[in-house]
Amino acid sequence: MNRECDKIKGLIADSVTGILSPDQARQLDEHLSGCSDCRNYADALKHEDMLLTQLVAGLDADMRNRQQRLLETLDRCQSEQRETITKWRIIMKSRITKLAAAAAIIIAVLIGIHQFASPIGGTSVVWADVACKMETIDSFTCRKREREMSSPIQDGFKFVKEKESMYWCSVEYGTKSEHYSNGELTSRSYRLCKTKEIVAIFPPAKMYNRLRLSNEALLEEMEMTPREIVRRFLSSDYKPLGPDFIDGKRVEGVEVKDQNILKYSGREPEMQDFVARLWVDVKIQLPVQLKVEYSLAGADGSVRNIMVTDHFQWNVELTASDFEPNIPTGYVPGTDQFGTTTQQK
Repeated sequence: MNRECDKIKGLIADSVTGILSPDQARQLDEHLSGCSDCRNYADALKHEDMLLTQLVAGLDADMRNRQQRLLETLDRCQSEQRETITKWRIIMKSRITKLAAAAAIIIAVLIGIHQFASPIGGTSVVWADVACKMETIDSFTCRKREREMSSPIQDGFKFVKEKESMYWCSVEYGTKSEHYSNGELTSRSYRLCKTKEIVAIFPPAKMYNRLRLSNEALLEEMEMTPREIVRRFLSSDYKPLGPDFIDGKRVEGVEVKDQNILKYSGREPEMQDFVARLWVDVKIQLPVQLKVEYSLAGADGSVRNIMVTDHFQWNVELTASDFEPNIPTGYVPGTDQFGTTTQQK
């Protein structure tokens, strides 16, 4: 390699970054055709540039999957990527640092990824990862417990009502739920994707309801899934909570006081003193508990509601038979106030 080769190095760098003039391109081609050292140098430089381009492209693709709550961080990272590429082209013009440039920039980009995906407040839950993992959930089961307490009336007496429900949910088939009061099964309901209907069975009354749904109504019925709730938590003004333990599992959580995270139709009554907490298992980076507390005002005073959803099992095996309504013999269709059966509707 001679002095002419030293000059050609600058042309090779400009060729890789795409800023070579036509005359310079012809000069470079003529030199490379007869100089194996410069050809090897050009191949190595193009390989490093290709690796960097692939890394930046992969980083862009990954960040597009991040949740709305992290968009500000995403924009910052994308800005840093663009700045990194600009620095790359400047550095490539320096003959001393050409071969070391790709490795240095790759390290800088990896540091940016780490900062983007780092936990809130130095904790060990990466909320972007939680949101991304929720996108891979196709089925789950869970339990929900509800407790309603009325305001004190005469002699400080409070009326307390407790309910418990079990849910089986599938992206493909829909939702099945069973509802209990004082240990007795009061209803079983199905929200079915393929037949676009809701079927509700009431064992105490030996009655059932069947209601067809439009596509819009079906989407509304299926909207409030844990996946959507996690999205809404991370897109709200949430407050990180410290570490804790739930059922022997180390967890970390976020708290939200915006009641809109649980509203989807606009028909829900206004809630007072609303607070929701989402707790995530540190080990598997998936939710283990959702706790919601709020009050509803009424003519006889307010009612305090506490709902706890837990016992999540993620990506469980559910089949079509799990979502087939089994209406016992002798059960009759329900009727509305006009005497019309839900079957006729």
